[in-house]
Amino acid sequence: MLKSQIKVFATSALVVSVFLALTGCGAVTDTTSSSAASETVPESSSGTVAPSGADEMGLALLAVEASYELFQNAGMTETVLSGEDKYILSYDPANPVFVAALYNLTFDDAIPVEEKELFTVYAAWLFSQDGSSEVLVTPTGLSISNDVSSPFEVVIEDGLIVSGGALDGSWSGTFSYEPDFEILALIADAG
Repeated sequence: MLKSQIKVFATSALVVSVFLALTGCGAVTDTTSSSAASETVPESSSGTVAPSGADEMGLALLAVEASYELFQNAGMTETVLSGEDKYILSYDPANPVFVAALYNLTFDDAIPVEEKELFTVYAAWLFSQDGSSEVLVTPTGLSISNDVSSPFEVVIEDGLIVSGGALDGSWSGTFSYEPDFEILALIADAG
């Protein structure tokens, strides 16, 4: 019990410190002239302390959480290339029931889908919550692997997931945080 409380406290402290650093409220400055401190703490080109591995993971997980929240509130459109096929997957949160449209441009066909896990942002959020998934920081974002799906990576820019793909190159996609109403109309017209 005590270990889980300590873990929750440490995680909360990390999230708060990352938030403060991101908002500029908690700028890290070193007023000492200790040469040992300057040798062990890397600095970025701007002279600020570069994030450590734990900080990088914290920032990446905050981006996953922010992306998930935006997915839930604003909707999403993923444009995905898989093999020779190009797909558009779109979701509008204004619908009271989760139904997304999956449009295959190759066959000019749209079908309704009810699996949120098809959205990369949702899958990244879900698997980052799962203790059995391996989540690693990469130079551009995160790679995620587990026993449920093939390993994939997400690219994070400006605090949001903007693209991703399978580590084996079998699919790749770009994401925008808005529904594609033309694609969604295709399943509304069919139903």
